[in-house]
Amino acid sequence: MTESKTNATSPELAMEPHRALWLEANPWIAGVLAFLIPGAGHFYQGRWFKGTIYFFCILGTFLGGMKLGDGMVVYHKADTRLPTVWYATQLLTGAVALPAYFQGLRAAQPANRPLELSSISGTLTLPFEGELKAIGPGREGVGGPAKGTLTITSERTAFSYELGGRFVGTVGDRQVDLPLGGSRFLLAPQIGGGSGRAIEVSIGRNPNDHPDLQRLLIGSTPRSFMDSFEAPPDQQSLNDVYRRLGARYDMAVVFTLIAGLLNLFAIWDCVEGPAYGFGDEQPRPAPSAENAAATIATAATSANSATTSESRAAKPPQAVLKT
Repeated sequence: MTESKTNATSPELAMEPHRALWLEANPWIAGVLAFLIPGAGHFYQGRWFKGTIYFFCILGTFLGGMKLGDGMVVYHKADTRLPTVWYATQLLTGAVALPAYFQGLRAAQPANRPLELSSISGTLTLPFEGELKAIGPGREGVGGPAKGTLTITSERTAFSYELGGRFVGTVGDRQVDLPLGGSRFLLAPQIGGGSGRAIEVSIGRNPNDHPDLQRLLIGSTPRSFMDSFEAPPDQQSLNDVYRRLGARYDMAVVFTLIAGLLNLFAIWDCVEGPAYGFGDEQPRPAPSAENAAATIATAATSANSATTSESRAAKPPQAVLKT
């Protein structure tokens, strides 16, 4: 009822189109902002409600997938120059997925390789968490969950390098102080996927052990956030996460892909504007029979006036005779 009164009293207001706020903002700037941060393009256009929905839904889906997959679902492979289809789709989420590209470049550097005994100079001290694994006769009751600190040195021999140092910590519920020895040493590259850097070292022989008994510390040492966030995992790390998470890992990847596709629609909406307007446009009034007749009469009068004016303009002026 109110709308009808408004249309009847001020038809000019009803005929005036809605002021398109999204056209006043540069659509390309809005598109770039929407790509970098989901919802930012809509904030730039003054569309706060829709921008808030995109911001929380898209980033929530992306970060939820990252958390579900232990942070190893978004990465750019170090051995490829162009992004894979999976990463290109995840990259549509914007700035939150961009670090993976640069982490892939960092991981591809020659210096980022597994550490060898010959490369250790001085003393290397690392926190350790994993297990003490015993192999061979007399292994019963020797191994178990292990946690502590590794102090690693490299000792040069006549033909190679030998592991030195100690492990101080716990194995099961026992406090231990074990010497390192032998040549078994593995430390994963500094830059890689996962918060843990795989490490494997051999324990020196104990005179009381069986001659064929071998003891190994197999586990991981923490990797910094800067070296692990969206960095490409090696094949062993991928195998481990698949074994631990199973279908949960695949679901985590799907979540990040969905986030990228959702942001693609958000970018399109910023560049092209609202698909159906803002919803508060005033409708044009439906012409009644009286209004239609009046409109026709007015149009006919205007046409007659125009014809008369044209006739007068075309008629030559009369000569005036003077007597």
